Amino acid sequence: MNEAVEIVIRLRLKQIREMQQNHISKPTFLEDLEAQKEMDKSTDEVTEMFSHCQRLIGFIEKANVIESAKQSLLRGNVISTLRLTLSNLAGDFRTSQAKFLKQIEARKETVNSYLLASTDWVNTEVLDDVPIDSSHD
Repeated sequence: MNEAVEIVIRLRLKQIREMQQNHISKPTFLEDLEAQKEMDKSTDEVTEMFSHCQRLIGFIEKANVIESAKQSLLRGNVISTLRLTLSNLAGDFRTSQAKFLKQIEARKETVNSYLLASTDWVNTEVLDDVPIDSSHD
């Protein structure tokens, strides 16, 4: 995983966070199907990037090369650094996804509690006295 790949992943993560915040700020999720598809696609792409980087690190780790002790130590340090960088990026991604899911859950709870509370002040008994128009049957 080189610096360019890390930058691409970071930019993609930022893009996903912006899409998620835009999605959360909408009054309803129903009209935002295209944005949801784009978020899903971007999330899948980032997940694929992580997997690809993990495979590349594995190739470096398992490379069968003749090297000196210093080269071996250097390769080990590079692998450790790459794994740490990838782990940090993946951790940021998981944290961001968890935050987004919590925001959706909180919004769902808010809507549900509002709907439950609103049924307490709606008097449906007044509808019992309304005459039924049977001329349209």
